[in-house]
Amino acid sequence: MYFQDLVDHPVESFSDLPHTTHGADATRDSVGTPFVAPETPDGEQEPPATISQSTLQRLTNCPREEFFHRLVESPTTIPMARGTVIHEAAEVCVTHPETVRERQRDVVDAMVDQIRAYATTARERVERTQCVLALETIQRYLDAHPPTDTTYETYTDRSQSNDLAERLGLTVDSTLTERWFQAPDVGLHGFVDLLHSETTLVDYKTGSQSTAGKLRQQASLDPLHDESNFQAAAYLAKHRRENPNQPLEIRFLHLLEHDTRLARGDTVPLDDLVTTVEYLPCTFGEFAAHRETFDAVTDYADSNDRVKALDPLGYEAYREFFESHELPREGVNPEKREAIIQSFIEYTITRVKDTKYVERGCRSAVDDIDGLVGERYLTEDLDAFEAFVATQRERLAVYRDEGFPVRTREDGPNWDRVDAQELVIDDV
Repeated sequence: MYFQDLVDHPVESFSDLPHTTHGADATRDSVGTPFVAPETPDGEQEPPATISQSTLQRLTNCPREEFFHRLVESPTTIPMARGTVIHEAAEVCVTHPETVRERQRDVVDAMVDQIRAYATTARERVERTQCVLALETIQRYLDAHPPTDTTYETYTDRSQSNDLAERLGLTVDSTLTERWFQAPDVGLHGFVDLLHSETTLVDYKTGSQSTAGKLRQQASLDPLHDESNFQAAAYLAKHRRENPNQPLEIRFLHLLEHDTRLARGDTVPLDDLVTTVEYLPCTFGEFAAHRETFDAVTDYADSNDRVKALDPLGYEAYREFFESHELPREGVNPEKREAIIQSFIEYTITRVKDTKYVERGCRSAVDDIDGLVGERYLTEDLDAFEAFVATQRERLAVYRDEGFPVRTREDGPNWDRVDAQELVIDDV
């Protein structure tokens, strides 16, 4: 299309169109004012009191993207619009469950209307189907696991408005949904989709599902993972301030992971849609002594070396050993760890009749303990994470004063995770 078709006078250049000039040319007898960067104080800057886990991920992957994130708003995409309206629908389901059942079609229509601006006409049927499936899954989950109405001290504010509820003429006033938190003692802020109970948080996901083990790997601090994801650590670190010294968990409910099966009418068990990451307020050595740990490392066939060694030993003797021997996790103090493993082997040999399988069984059991911790957070893990957050906040203050680098590690950043690729010029 030509400019002449849009205006009623000849156009030979952009300057012939109505415009406002910014930048250096703005000083030349032209309309407009130059673009001026936000004022910042001179000298050393203080670290921000809190940052979001999204900021944390940008800082660890590509700090310069964090700089542009503050200047340039990312455009809303179809997945983003879909995710927003589904989160809003989940909040409406918690606040008005019966109304949603009675007006199910109205709710879906309103959801589709809200994302119509971002979806082509050809995709509208697909989006409607996904809205229906997500809504039904949310209802199934809440029916099976109704939230507990509990008062919280540090989740007192709502995070944002609910456009879907407004479209439906409803108010959302639950103290359990979309709760904002700002935790300077942790160094983080964010919002929680659902405060399900004193010990359980729920986060709704519309993307691909990960296992608990994969989420723990992505939260690795040294070395950093090339697809860092600190959400579970961030929210569990915050929630342990609300409920200290209690086991906690965050459940990621994946609403569209099996949308094809659900659309066919297949029944997908709710457990298949949930990834749970736990926090246990204990050290690695204390975890090794837990009854649940013993049960897990002996959950094999009777012919397995672990079972042949530890079943005759019994849990009480197992517990007594590990309560008196603080086993380090793999990679931490290897000499002490090997000495304790050897002591455990000798301890077991003196207490069982068939000693043929003891060494292999005991070593395999200890390896299993490392694997079990690989899907959870312990006290020392969240302590290390909070120290990491403090370091990143300090670096952010330095970056604001000295400039934002493109990369923080030699092989980074992971460009697939940089939204502002056109703006982030790799000068290294």
